[in-house]
Amino acid sequence: MGLFASVSEHRELLVCALLGLFVIKKLVVYSKLRQFGGPRWTGFSDWPHSWAMLQDRCHELYEQANLKHGPIARVAPNILITSSPELWIHVNNKPGYKRSDWYYNACRIEYRRDNVFSQTDNQKHEQRRKQMAPG
Repeated sequence: MGLFASVSEHRELLVCALLGLFVIKKLVVYSKLRQFGGPRWTGFSDWPHSWAMLQDRCHELYEQANLKHGPIARVAPNILITSSPELWIHVNNKPGYKRSDWYYNACRIEYRRDNVFSQTDNQKHEQRRKQMAPG
């Protein structure tokens, strides 16, 4: 009972401390990608991006963001999009780039069998690409 009584006596201080930690966390997340343009809410909340995805209209959100904020735009606290094919090629050809398992596993043509497009292991992917290069 001693701990509960102590916490309940200082609940205002505890709520203020938790609120302060929440605000600091949001500011740190916002500051990571603040140099990229995007609607103000994108630095603090993922909700509008998630809502657009649930409504199957995220492509509209992406197009609006790129038209208004340029070829690189922020659409959520940790999500950037690009409309530049050159930038897309540059980012995806970078050595050590790891393809996301959740995305590529969902895009498999055959269940539990990777192809050159869904392979996330870089060594296996390069080996498969070399096999396909002569064709």
